[in-house]
Amino acid sequence: MSLTKLLPLLEDAIKSLSRFLGIEYYQAARLMFYKILKDVSKKIRITLPFTLNEYEKKLDFKPPETLHNVSELIINNPDVLDEIYSLLIPREYKRKYGQFATPPHIAEFMVKWGLQNSTNVFDPAVGAGVFLSKAYDETRDLKMVGTDIDKLLLNACYLRLKLKGVHDDFLKLISADFLKLTPQEQYDFIICNPPYIKFHGFEREIIDNIAKRYGIELSKLTNIYVLFFFHATSFLREYGRMAFITPSEFFYTGYGEKLKRFLKENYTINAFILVGLENEVFEDVMTTAVITLLTKKVPEPEHKVKFIKIEKWPGTDKLLNLLKGTNNNIHFFEVLQKELDPSTKWLKYFGYNEYEEYTEQLIPLKRLAAVDRGIATGYNEFFVLNEKTIHEYNIPRRYLKPVIAKAAQCPYYDFTKEDWERLRRSGERVYLLYCFKSPPPKELERYIKHGYEMKVHERYLTRHRSPWYSVEKREPAPILALVFSRERLRFVYNKAGVLNLTPFHCVYPRFKDEKMIKALLAYLNSNICKELAMRWGRIYGGGLKKLEPRDLERLPVLDVSKLDQDTIGK
Repeated sequence: MSLTKLLPLLEDAIKSLSRFLGIEYYQAARLMFYKILKDVSKKIRITLPFTLNEYEKKLDFKPPETLHNVSELIINNPDVLDEIYSLLIPREYKRKYGQFATPPHIAEFMVKWGLQNSTNVFDPAVGAGVFLSKAYDETRDLKMVGTDIDKLLLNACYLRLKLKGVHDDFLKLISADFLKLTPQEQYDFIICNPPYIKFHGFEREIIDNIAKRYGIELSKLTNIYVLFFFHATSFLREYGRMAFITPSEFFYTGYGEKLKRFLKENYTINAFILVGLENEVFEDVMTTAVITLLTKKVPEPEHKVKFIKIEKWPGTDKLLNLLKGTNNNIHFFEVLQKELDPSTKWLKYFGYNEYEEYTEQLIPLKRLAAVDRGIATGYNEFFVLNEKTIHEYNIPRRYLKPVIAKAAQCPYYDFTKEDWERLRRSGERVYLLYCFKSPPPKELERYIKHGYEMKVHERYLTRHRSPWYSVEKREPAPILALVFSRERLRFVYNKAGVLNLTPFHCVYPRFKDEKMIKALLAYLNSNICKELAMRWGRIYGGGLKKLEPRDLERLPVLDVSKLDQDTIGK
């Protein structure tokens, strides 16, 4: 039976197990995965090296009949373990712990690039072992070492490699937090897909410890994957190779500047390969991935870094040949490593910008307009109302403001009063609760009480406001900028004069002239601006693009205030 047919049966069994044991679904899912590993290890007569004490006493449940089929799938194809774990474990759990499997074809490429002249390989976040598995496929006489904080995945990795025939003398798995390890030996090749956990998801002192150890200043906003680059350097021998796959965020974030400088000063940077522009590389993660290829040696004075953008995967051999100097029609750019500026956004090196020559004639948008985020309510279900709710709670109109809450409500290049009225009549939520009185006026008491019953006051944003039901005060912005876009950026003329929530940024021109505002909009929605914005914005998975307020402020724009009226009219 195929995995796609087995999965619904397993999910039903996990739900039943969750109810029977009174545990969360993710715990039941991990328990079921552990049971699967135990079943396979028993059949092939090996002992899993890591005991999960929290699950051992719960293993006596009666397994579903499908367990046998799953075990047979794994025995016949050990590499299916990645897919089983990914499908069984809820995305919320994987997001929390940054567990996102590397696609097999990308793992194969990274391994083949790095294994040249290597006698050992180290994976600091080994997970279920996709890299070590591919390494074993390439060569049998290789010492393999992996660390991970998740014993369940370490067991999966061990089982996978034993099924492939790896001898214990060539394999060492360590249950530890890599970022707290002290190097005991150095390796020829380090390969890793580090956890993707944002700054608020892990212990803050880890950043301080890494910063102190390597003598660098690191922002408290640093993502954990960046720390793996710094620390892995101590584990890599001179002239050793390193291949990482991570989000591409460090190319354009503030915290990424430190990493770019570190890589430039400590490695020969062989290549950056941007992947995932059409389809997400990491399941359920809205970010474009980059493969970073490094050699631990001082770069030659004329060494050039390859910047390669992959729309569709060309195949491992073609990509390896490109890195060896054979093009094979893959488009790329080369930049002298000594000329790389860590303070700039390195996304610009992935594509030639035909409008580059005009940038000196442009100015940053912040000189023409102020930019701010849309209003964050803390809980739109309560703060954004439709006519039905207004009548139900008899809410006076003086405590309401017209608002546009979703990008889908505004599909065009302008938003008019007629557009808003059409949404209102169709029952859409287009009113924002807008009251700052404390205590609340009597006319609002019943609705505010409804908010208490919904526990709106306990949510993160609301509990930091006084009173909790008061949103940010804001004037309607003449221009609304979509935060996310795919084909092109979109800037909307807010003719209706409504407030907006976070799907849009607010752009406030420093002039009132309507024609001048329209002229600015004409430029912002042009192909020229679209191309230039690629250098200032952030690219996420599936080609999704994002502009933060600071990105918008630095966006190069035409200085419409210097144009004559005839030009503005045209």
